[in-house]
Amino acid sequence: ALLNLRDHRISADGVITILEEETGKVVNRIETKTKISGGVAVDRGRIIVSTAKGEVIAYEVGGKPAWTASVAGEVISPATVSDKALVIRTSDGRLVGLNPLDGKRKWVYQRPLPALLLRSETGGRVVGKEILLGVPGGKLLALDLACQRLARRAKALAGVNAGIEAARVEEVDRLVT
Repeated sequence: ALLNLRDHRISADGVITILEEETGKVVNRIETKTKISGGVAVDRGRIIVSTAKGEVIAYEVGGKPAWTASVAGEVISPATVSDKALVIRTSDGRLVGLNPLDGKRKWVYQRPLPALLLRSETGGRVVGKEILLGVPGGKLLALDLACQRLARRAKALAGVNAGIEAARVEEVDRLVT
C-alpha cells in the first residue's frame, strides 16, 4: 500500500524514479538497463514496465526483477492493473492478459485492425470484472478479465450525437468508479 502513495516516473533509457507524492523527495532509483516504451504501472508492491521489444518486467521496490514476460509486440501504453489480470496493449492491436503474480500469459485477444491506423497509447479502465477499451474504428469493448471473452461492444461515437454519447460514457464511468 505504501508503494501506491508514491509517484513513479520512468525515462525512456530505463531509469525508474520513485518519489514521495507529497514532498517530491526521491525515495529510490532503479536502473533497469533496458529501454522502456510503455509507461509505468504499480501492482501488488511491484512496478510494471514494458519495452519496445515486447518484454513486460515487474520490479520489486528495491530494484530486483520479480518476473519477465514476453508479449511478442511493441508495448505502447502502461499495463492496466486488476486483481484478475495485467492487461497489456501491443502496437499490433493485441490485448494480452498476464497473471499479476508471476507474469504467465492467461489470454490473448486480437481483432482485425483497419488499413490506416493512428497509434493509440491509451490503456484501459477496469470496471468490476471487465476492462473497457477504446479500439480502432471508434468502438468501445468490454472484455471479461478472467477469460478475455467479449462481454459487450458499443457502436462508434460519431456524428452530431458524439459529444452527447461521450458525455454519457464519462458519466457512467464516474458512477461506476
